[in-house]
Amino acid sequence: MRRVFSSPITALLTGACLRLLFVLEFPGGSGDTVIYEQLATNWLKLGKYAMEIGGQPTSVDLRMPGYPAFLAIVYALTGRAGENARVFVMLAQVFVDLAACLVIAALAALLVRLCIEDAKPKRVFVAAIWLAALCPFTANYVAVPLTETWAMFFTAVAMSLMVLVATRASGGKLPFSGTMGAMGKDYWKVAALGGFVAGVGTLFRPETPLLLVTSCAVLGYWLLRRGEWKKWVLTCALMGATCVAALAPWMIRNAVTLHEFQPLAQKNAILPGEVDPQGFMAWERTWLYRVRDCYLVPWKLDDEAIHVEDIPAAAFDTPEEKARVAMVLER
Repeated sequence: MRRVFSSPITALLTGACLRLLFVLEFPGGSGDTVIYEQLATNWLKLGKYAMEIGGQPTSVDLRMPGYPAFLAIVYALTGRAGENARVFVMLAQVFVDLAACLVIAALAALLVRLCIEDAKPKRVFVAAIWLAALCPFTANYVAVPLTETWAMFFTAVAMSLMVLVATRASGGKLPFSGTMGAMGKDYWKVAALGGFVAGVGTLFRPETPLLLVTSCAVLGYWLLRRGEWKKWVLTCALMGATCVAALAPWMIRNAVTLHEFQPLAQKNAILPGEVDPQGFMAWERTWLYRVRDCYLVPWKLDDEAIHVEDIPAAAFDTPEEKARVAMVLER
């Protein structure tokens, strides 16, 4: 029995069962799901990254193109689209999430091998893959067509590459990093690959470049202390350049089609012709911190009535302000 549970295959099979339970018994969706599906369908059928606005397919930069591209591939392979293809999308996400579990386990084993000389990375790998495979808070995302599963995968891969880069930059300061000598020859290749993977991850989630920011800070800690500022600058520039290279097609498309410089997704997700509620957004940022309030207030904007009773009391300084907000909402 111990041998069974010490096998990564057993962990992956158990994780697959958990994810299939979510997919078959608790499938979900959201407003973003519909947006992604519409973008993917128009992209596949019309060759246009667009949404239906006023009955016409209109080019937008509302969301990053990575997830719609994934959906379009699934649609092309299955011959189905939209809601009819959701089960196939979710099943594909099961495999992606299990792959992420493998990468997470490998990252854990690598870290313990670097930091503890007499560590047992194989045992850490097995423990980590069980934890990743059975975590319900991440596993349940496979059951909804959203970017989270892919974001976790690319984050894990990018972090693994950044650890390898930081290991070489540490100059052997990490206890067991001397065994990574083979990485010395590939330092620049791994740095470039790490930046590119972060760029591909950005095509799914626009906050992914934050990984590069933190990685450059860590590299600076090791390199600048040794006076290797040139190597630090070149490493950061290389990772930034390869990240931008992954985003280049999206940036070119936005420049040509929408006549704008937009390397990421639009900040406030406004469709063409819609009014940008900048004042509303600025006001909600002064009090919004709970997810439940997103459903009650900002996510209702332009779609449903917002009731002043649903807004937390902390949003108002005085009864007069609350009355004024109620009047605006009524209008």
